[in-house]
Amino acid sequence: MDLKTHTLKSTVWYAGTRLWTQALSWAVTLVLARLLTPADYGLFAMAQTCIFTFELLQEFGLGAAIVQRQHLTREQLNAIFWIVCGTSLSVATVACLSAGLAARFYGEPRLTQLIQLLSLTFLLDAFGMVPYNLLTKELDFRRRSLAAAWGVVASAGVSVGLAYCGSGFWALVAGQLARAVVRNIMVSVFCRWHPGCTISFLDIGEIIKFGLHVAGAGGIATLSTIITRAIIGRFLGSHALGLYSMSTTMGMDNPMHRLVTSVVNQLSLPVFSKLQQDDAQLRWYFLKITKYLAIIARPAQIGMALVAHDLVSVLLSDTWQPIVRLVQAFAVGGVFYIVSLPTAPSLTARGKAQQVLRFSCLTLMGTIAACFLGLPFGLNGIAAAWLVLYPLCRAYLVVLSLREIRLSLRQYLQNLCSPILATVAMTLILLTMHGLLLAEAQSLARLMLDLGAGGATYAMVILLIDRSFGTEVKKMVRGLMSGSRRDEQGHDTLHKAPMGQGTVKRVLNDHPI
Repeated sequence: MDLKTHTLKSTVWYAGTRLWTQALSWAVTLVLARLLTPADYGLFAMAQTCIFTFELLQEFGLGAAIVQRQHLTREQLNAIFWIVCGTSLSVATVACLSAGLAARFYGEPRLTQLIQLLSLTFLLDAFGMVPYNLLTKELDFRRRSLAAAWGVVASAGVSVGLAYCGSGFWALVAGQLARAVVRNIMVSVFCRWHPGCTISFLDIGEIIKFGLHVAGAGGIATLSTIITRAIIGRFLGSHALGLYSMSTTMGMDNPMHRLVTSVVNQLSLPVFSKLQQDDAQLRWYFLKITKYLAIIARPAQIGMALVAHDLVSVLLSDTWQPIVRLVQAFAVGGVFYIVSLPTAPSLTARGKAQQVLRFSCLTLMGTIAACFLGLPFGLNGIAAAWLVLYPLCRAYLVVLSLREIRLSLRQYLQNLCSPILATVAMTLILLTMHGLLLAEAQSLARLMLDLGAGGATYAMVILLIDRSFGTEVKKMVRGLMSGSRRDEQGHDTLHKAPMGQGTVKRVLNDHPI
């Protein structure tokens, strides 16, 4: 199986599994909401907040280093495993010792035991970290997704069962632990990798340095969200913060946005890492992924901005109408975020994680600046300032990536022409309909007509001006349908071994990956 077909199948496996596991999680949440009280969820959320804080200190980005480095030996993997185990044990110990402080801070004595039990997930995740990232490195998202799915199923069964028996918030804690146990055991079984005592610290300093840059970039992104909400809550109050939170959920954290972001972040790094020494192939994959993202994201995000008024009324009620302009701003800004998603993985794959870290620092400063510049004008002012500064930050990241893979800005923009033109046509149709035909229509009816007319216009225009896209879609469908018998027999011409075992066999034979 060639890399293109293998990447496509991995994408389908990951996206499909994530969709049904999210659906299961939502269904379980609805069931638990009837069996548990808000106080149970509040107590669990307090404990999770503490655990999430400590998670930033656990693996130092070494998982990304495993995926990016193409020449790691068994001994180096053993060293990484024991380093992560040591740091995880330290983090779990600190979490246990500080659990009492968290309990006193919240004024909730029961938090002590909750945090101490949940800290076991650090040790469980350390056990599965190397196998998980070896499967990611081999693009074996079928086995990796199955391991994650079994974890969700186990968590659902344990949580619902204990909640039905009247265990209260302990049902949520037990479900979290069950998920970690099953997922990490399954991923280790699928990968068939086990740690050894022979270790090598060759280049381990560079590996840790690289991982710290990756972890730092992710930590700063989280910090940016925390600081933004703290500024709004402090100066504009809880009501404004509630409006801001809901608008970002709809504009930049909606289900489609989450799914696309997750798929690209998971798949781009291993694919680009395999091609890090092949500039021509790396450019080809970079352009293709960017184009497909633009085809998906532009109509969805711009369309959301155009129908924001009706969307808010139908989904949230007219009480939330003050967030319409905020949703529009974040929806438009989301286009720049999604389309530029492959840039950070391409830089990371080429060993330029430090540049991604610098970009994260720049974005943090830009976000803080947007908050203070817009504060005198309220939430709309903050959103307007953000909509000016944020695209500039993303453009800077794109320039860094294009420079690294030696791709001209002209080629990059030409690659995006068809989705841009199709989005313009869709926008004109919707604006015309609103102005001439649907001005007096009900919100739900207008929203349904907008979705139908906008989607049809976009699809028709993009297929007319970009004939190659239709051909590519047909080839992808044929690629998904072909080779099933070959895959079932385990004949992988790319890795010369069944997927998920190629890396492991080479590691066990002490050959470089």
